[in-house]
Amino acid sequence: MRFIIGLLLLLFVQLGFCQTDQAKLIFIDETELEGFATIKNNKILFRLTLKDKTDEWDENMVKRVIFYGYNTVFIYEYLQINERVKPRLFEVVTEGEVTLYSDFTRNKNGWNNLQDNIRSPMRSFNFFDPNADMPDIYVKRDFEEFPIDLNHNFKNQIMDYLSDCEVLVEKIKSGKLRKNQIDEIVNYYNDYCVE
Repeated sequence: MRFIIGLLLLLFVQLGFCQTDQAKLIFIDETELEGFATIKNNKILFRLTLKDKTDEWDENMVKRVIFYGYNTVFIYEYLQINERVKPRLFEVVTEGEVTLYSDFTRNKNGWNNLQDNIRSPMRSFNFFDPNADMPDIYVKRDFEEFPIDLNHNFKNQIMDYLSDCEVLVEKIKSGKLRKNQIDEIVNYYNDYCVE
């Protein structure tokens, strides 16, 4: 009896780790394909139906993947942060004239959401806890080749990057908006500072 219970438990655990979520692939040529996906080792494992064989996709063909959950949508996009590294998947936190990306692959605690499963580091980040480990964050405009790394000297970098919006720069300079409010900063810029 223990053997059967152990076997069933093992099977249940294995099925849990193989879970795929409803998703949409957006290819570089802007065509789309809906099905089921998960992310493993910076690759997108995708299939049209749960019964189909899984295909592996990477930055050479796919621009982004959109996951649909219970009242949530998570977007991951391949982003090359400089000319020396290959593109990696980053979470798109907010989009607009300026897009905010987050990356937990370099988390101090070693947690890597893109290797293990699909979670949202920015949405699960506790902005009210000053000791919480902030994910690496980047901003980018569509016409820019590489994103701006906001993880060092944040205040000066973000004020310089958004310098065309004096009201926002003043809020950052005065301390009314801080690094842990980066999503609010980018949303404010996109909503009120772009013509």
